[in-house]
Amino acid sequence: MIGVPERIGHYRLESPIGVGGMGWVYAARDVRDGKRVAVTLMHEHLAMDDDFRKRFMREAKIASTLQSDNTVRVLDYGNASGRLFIAMEYVEGQSLGERLKSKGKLTGKEAVHIAVGIAAALEEAERNHVVHKDIRPENVLISDSGTVKVADFGISGSTEPGKGRTRSGALFGVVTYMAPEMFVNKPDHRSDVYAFGITLHEMLTGSPPFQGSLGEIVKHHQDTPVPEAPLSGIAPGLTAVILRCLQRAWH
Repeated sequence: MIGVPERIGHYRLESPIGVGGMGWVYAARDVRDGKRVAVTLMHEHLAMDDDFRKRFMREAKIASTLQSDNTVRVLDYGNASGRLFIAMEYVEGQSLGERLKSKGKLTGKEAVHIAVGIAAALEEAERNHVVHKDIRPENVLISDSGTVKVADFGISGSTEPGKGRTRSGALFGVVTYMAPEMFVNKPDHRSDVYAFGITLHEMLTGSPPFQGSLGEIVKHHQDTPVPEAPLSGIAPGLTAVILRCLQRAWH
């Protein structure tokens, strides 16, 4: 956090609320109207990469077109005094990751409610040719009113210590939730569906289907059938959704 400005563009940074592979996330205020927003300030070493800057501006522009009630909307983005930033709506609530850490796993009813919200956000993204590339519990927010919102469209790739991360060219992602094609940097909307299936599995069982070392998880994603035992107590309809999402070949 060395060298963090008090203000970036129209936004006064107030306090850090998270950090990922691409930058720090701050609670901030728009000095023009006092509105609270969340600002991601990209790490300086990334902003120095010309290819990254171009990709960031392109993907942020595309992400700003998403307006679903289940999407954390991009409000602004740009380059201010050499620092790349993206401003998003501020969501009062908690992440799905935080909820899973406190509860272990969710009831079928709660999991379905959250899954429907994620699916709605992904449906709009597919219509607009946007691939998230980093669907996982930490990027799903649940507002205090119960609305489910998917965060980080356009800046996918934030990471969580302990779960592993990978970079292939300009691709970041948490290995636990990555579809096999992500490892060769060829994601499309089906990659988000696969990660959605992993996330739904974790919501209902308390853990993702594949665990182990970084290399072991990669191999599981490529070759291992989804273990049946953790799914034995889940409603057949939900089990079918998980297995469909985690198919590696679509026909």
